[in-house]
Amino acid sequence: MNHWIDNELETLDFGDPRRKGRTLRILEDLIAHPTASIPQACGDWASTKATYRWASSEHIDAQGIRSALTDATVKRCAGQARMLVAQDTTSLDFTTRPNTRGLGPLEHPARRGMLSHTALALTTQGVPLGILHQHVWTRDEKTYGALEPRSARATSEKESQRWLDTVQACSAALPETTQAIVIGDREADIYDLMALKRPSNIELLVRARHNRRVLVGSKVQDAQKGGAEESARYVWESVRTSPLRGNMIVDVQRATQNGTVRLPRQAQVEVRYQELQLVPPANGKSSGATRQQALKDGVGVPVTAILVEEHNAPRGATPLCWLLLSTLPITSDAQAQECVGWYQQRWKVERYHYTLKSGCHVE
Repeated sequence: MNHWIDNELETLDFGDPRRKGRTLRILEDLIAHPTASIPQACGDWASTKATYRWASSEHIDAQGIRSALTDATVKRCAGQARMLVAQDTTSLDFTTRPNTRGLGPLEHPARRGMLSHTALALTTQGVPLGILHQHVWTRDEKTYGALEPRSARATSEKESQRWLDTVQACSAALPETTQAIVIGDREADIYDLMALKRPSNIELLVRARHNRRVLVGSKVQDAQKGGAEESARYVWESVRTSPLRGNMIVDVQRATQNGTVRLPRQAQVEVRYQELQLVPPANGKSSGATRQQALKDGVGVPVTAILVEEHNAPRGATPLCWLLLSTLPITSDAQAQECVGWYQQRWKVERYHYTLKSGCHVE
């Protein structure tokens, strides 16, 4: 038996040691041949038949395997004083598998499949530690296609809740002695996420998507109404007019967007940052109780906004421009640049999803 697999699934429990033994043997075959079909990976008919029986057994479930892998990841994280958790979502497209049951709509209504949201644990230098949390789901046909405006639904009733659930799952799994910076892209720019009550060892680092109102020196109620100019401004204009705090080099990763390939390069950027308070949204139910409490208390959500901006991009390249929101207290230029460096590690969760699709042929 491969000792690495045995160690990774040490806490796996399907109620019978024989089921665990079978699971380890199957995974050993699949890991040795990640691009092969089940018959090819198993090598003979007896092993293939046993694998199909295992997969259809009511005693075997994917979450059991994920939980054991999470336990192994947590054990590695326990040795870290500070670490990163990069979270992201990917779609698993099974449109070309017409006999597969239980699929739901993807971004394009003609595509069918599932979605997977992953939290990948990393060291602050970007070395992967393992999967800390993973949620796989199928969209409900009626809910996803509802005519009701998204802003009229509470966050808990939308897919956006996955970002909050992941933070809570990470905080529950990690020891208090390990500080985790949970990182998200622009999809994670959700007021309820930034306002979420977290233990002291969990911090957030999110790329901003919305040009939110921010509190400058008055009560939230005044800013909410858009009253006096001195009571509220917008996050972009606030941080952009703050002093220049330094320059740094950012590694721009290769990417493909709308059929256009972005080549990897290094960008020379300017860094600005400012402490702000996010004003809760005025419309809809999306913020629920957190919005009501903020209005009652007359305070916003304290964050540090970090603007990373490139002014001399190569010809034909889109200038780099990131606005990051962090719950970490930032008191020096070095700390702001450290946060920018951490955000650059977020792409590794995308590489994990890419590996599942291209290397392991999960679709």
